[in-house]
Amino acid sequence: MNKSLLTFLAILLSLSSLRAQQSNQLTTSSLQQQQSSGWQQVNIGTTGALYSVNFINPDTGWIAGGEGVFRTTDHGTTWLPWGPPGGYLKVQFLNANVGWMTTGYVILHTIDGGLNWITENIATNYGDVLFLNADTGLVCVESKVSRTTDGGLHWSTSEVDSCCGGLRTIFAFNHSHIEIIGKMDLVNDPPNPPLNVSAHFYSSNAGLTWSRRILKSTHPQLNTGYAFDSLHAIIAGDSSNNHTGIIGITSDGGLSWTFNKQAEFIPVASCMTSLSTLYLAGASQVIDTAIILCSTDGGSNWVLQNFPAGRAFAAIGFPSQSEGWAVGDRGVVLHTTNGGFSAGVVQTLLTQNLPLDVYPNPATNAVSFRYTLPTVQSVSLTVYTVRGQIAASPLDNAVQNPGTQNIALSASSLKSGDYIFLLKSRDYIRSGRFSIVK
Repeated sequence: MNKSLLTFLAILLSLSSLRAQQSNQLTTSSLQQQQSSGWQQVNIGTTGALYSVNFINPDTGWIAGGEGVFRTTDHGTTWLPWGPPGGYLKVQFLNANVGWMTTGYVILHTIDGGLNWITENIATNYGDVLFLNADTGLVCVESKVSRTTDGGLHWSTSEVDSCCGGLRTIFAFNHSHIEIIGKMDLVNDPPNPPLNVSAHFYSSNAGLTWSRRILKSTHPQLNTGYAFDSLHAIIAGDSSNNHTGIIGITSDGGLSWTFNKQAEFIPVASCMTSLSTLYLAGASQVIDTAIILCSTDGGSNWVLQNFPAGRAFAAIGFPSQSEGWAVGDRGVVLHTTNGGFSAGVVQTLLTQNLPLDVYPNPATNAVSFRYTLPTVQSVSLTVYTVRGQIAASPLDNAVQNPGTQNIALSASSLKSGDYIFLLKSRDYIRSGRFSIVK
């Protein structure tokens, strides 16, 4: 694998790059922790990293990862190893017979449901693959796109933009309108001075020619995109400048985008089940944990869904409006039959951030966390090392009354160095850094 792909996989499945910012707020737009989970963990027989999930209907689907591809034909009750052994980054099937499995340099193609496979070599590594139909497919190749019109037997490659730092995701509004997103280096485009823009390209002729969209946002990197129909789509990425997840929504086929932010979030997968219900999956930039966000109002406000396990998600998909699958690191597979929402859970959208002070910082003997709760809340406060290990848990679902709270943490068991805190309640999540100096 080349350096570009290794970097992308690191974004998907590694949380070791913790950011050196103090008192970063996790909620720069509406965000709430649910109290119970509508997601259930499923064991498919692997503990390796999983990168892709693809269902053609609620009964039949595939999951691809470092230890192979697994298939179910009974609604996810049974999963069996499927296809040639090896590690695979993506699996895509158009129907029960026609599909592709991809590694770094090779695409395996079947037209008989996996009884036989055709090996299709690609000249260089890629970031993503999408087949529009049985003949036409597209492959991201760093700053280039490869295209086939014969099911993958032959490929032609053209450069989309020499300034592009790495194309990552292909998604289609329809069979003609295709978009590719990724990372764009600094470019000299009007207006002057140079605009730090995202790599966002569109084609109106099924990938034959490409044009670049300039999104006047503050982030240079987009990781995921999903189009629900010819007009509505979601894109998401994270800013390398302030480590904030950024979400874009369009309702006019990509001509204009509305953006909002979710701090400390790396979105790497997206899905829409209706015009109002959207999902994002990824990981926290603060601690070693996975994240699923859901919006039920078209992307204006987002809810943080609960689930039983996970460090980082790499893919999410819904074969129906209520039934979904999410896969990620260490063989984690989650399944929901109700959109990830538990019966009886009332969602209350967050409209304000929780004021919080950490002092002294740096600290020698003790560090205090002071915040004010407007209502009764069940609060957890956890302190992590910069490697993601739990160093202390001053609060574990402690019920606190409205008013100012002051939680003191003794530094006697903490070594000198930097630490990360995560405070969670029903309505708030706050995170940040502090230092111990002895």
